[in-house]
Amino acid sequence: MTSKEIFERVIKNGMVSGNVPLNLVSEAEKKLGVIFPNQYIEFLKEYGAIMLNGCEIFGIISTDWEKSDETPLFSSVVNETEIYRKKNSFFAENLSYIPISSDGYSKVFFLDTNLSPKTCIKSFDFGQEICASKDIYEFCLNFDSICDFYF
Repeated sequence: MTSKEIFERVIKNGMVSGNVPLNLVSEAEKKLGVIFPNQYIEFLKEYGAIMLNGCEIFGIISTDWEKSDETPLFSSVVNETEIYRKKNSFFAENLSYIPISSDGYSKVFFLDTNLSPKTCIKSFDFGQEICASKDIYEFCLNFDSICDFYF
């Protein structure tokens, strides 16, 4: 069974924002000046954004929340990237790095879009850049152990 097949079974216990049309994925890529890895595009088209067992994957969410007084439940990859680029010189200097998750404390996980169409979710361990996972579904399924192992 593949990591995606396992993920499809497990995500039923998580939260999903909803599928995203390809034109919105393309708009996000254009706004950020990157090309997302194929697997992340597939993920966005099927799920949008997710929360599962302490893991949130930033995605593309409906813009309807911008018209309301409510705070969105899911994080937008575009908004998060813009925030990180403004607040953190690393992301401002490395525009190909797109934050897609966080442990809620100090650890940020990001896609290296220079490696597109392949997936590599990176973070830092003792100042060293590491590839924490090459599969977004595996990353979600093993989020706790990835955080514990690398940090």
